[in-house]
Amino acid sequence: MSVPPPHQNPDFPGQFGPPPPVPPPVSPPPYGSAPYGAHVYGLAPGMPPVMLMPPSVRAARIVAQVLAGLIIVTAVAIGVVAGPEAAGEVIGSSLLTLVVASLSWRFHCAGNGLRITSIILSSMQIFFALGAVAEHVKGGGVLPLGSSIALVTLLSQSSAKAWFTRPFHAV
Repeated sequence: MSVPPPHQNPDFPGQFGPPPPVPPPVSPPPYGSAPYGAHVYGLAPGMPPVMLMPPSVRAARIVAQVLAGLIIVTAVAIGVVAGPEAAGEVIGSSLLTLVVASLSWRFHCAGNGLRITSIILSSMQIFFALGAVAEHVKGGGVLPLGSSIALVTLLSQSSAKAWFTRPFHAV
């Protein structure tokens, strides 16, 4: 008796033929054919769809971080020109904006509490900025006032609320 090939059952020779041919690999779609933000190869089974950060939240991050940089640069420049007391006035009148800027680094993975905290701090910063405008603080006032209003507006939108209340995995 001859030995059957490895893909055949020795008890039933000839009943099971060779394995079916393997289909050729499917090539991915050409570059740029997937819609913006979609994965070309799709998602793994059972994975939730990927959400992109909405433009209002990205804009709020940019506004907060750019303003924090401007506040620090302005405080250093005024500190060199007018002394440390004037630099302290600039930092003091914009302190809550610096806190919101540090919180904005967690906008990608934090929950709704961070959004509400940022809105409250930015609302309080509006009053600090109005006080700085009334006191004629050098380098403080109008720019923190406008950016704080922008932050409250951007983070109060429904798309920002949807982003911060989405189901997420803590990083």
